[in-house]
Amino acid sequence: MKNCSNLGSYQVMTTLAKKVGGPENLLFLIFSASCVTCELINFLVLAVSNAIKNANQDTKIIRVISKNNNGVEVVVRYKCKVSKSNGKYILIEKIDEKN
Repeated sequence: MKNCSNLGSYQVMTTLAKKVGGPENLLFLIFSASCVTCELINFLVLAVSNAIKNANQDTKIIRVISKNNNGVEVVVRYKCKVSKSNGKYILIEKIDEKN
């Protein structure tokens, strides 16, 4: 900032007010900038919280039952997420699988 006289911040504020067309316009600009900043922060918080919520809902433990050749039921538990579903069929992906 420039070297100000003994009026200090009063002189800075009056200079800014003159540049934007008066004190009413300066207050309007400050208020508008504050509103835009608050809305941007709100949007970002909602986007991040929705992303976290959706990521947590996709991961489930699914109980898979299959029968081997001898008719014995084998219960296998996989940590997986549902990739796609159409009401009749689902496509699941294993999580934490090396291959």
